[in-house]
Amino acid sequence: MEDLQKQVDDMQDKIKDISSKYEDKIHSERQILKKEISKYKVKVVDLNENMKEQDEVIRNQEIITTRWMTRFAQIAYLANEAIDDIPHLLREAEAMMDPFNTPREIKGFICHCKELIGEMMDMIARDKKEYL
Repeated sequence: MEDLQKQVDDMQDKIKDISSKYEDKIHSERQILKKEISKYKVKVVDLNENMKEQDEVIRNQEIITTRWMTRFAQIAYLANEAIDDIPHLLREAEAMMDPFNTPREIKGFICHCKELIGEMMDMIARDKKEYL
């Protein structure tokens, strides 16, 4: 009987040892997991900050894009007005030139303007064909 009791006691000691080893291992792994969780929490905070920064960059780019689109529309409007007005004004100026008394520079300027207007009209016609 004593022998049996000793075996039971030995078994209990072995179980305690095994249990203690597993508890130590579990504690160790728990500490490792806590460190990993801490690292991921830091990464999540960094990612959130990065996303906020990216959102701000996107908002700024949208503002800049809107500003440039507005400016482009204004320039396009001005160009369209010029396309409508300049040929008429050029014809009036050309009609008022004295063929014998107009300086060569003024004739050259009017010729240059006529060429530019012709090129602009060609470009507009080409663009209309491409987009229609």
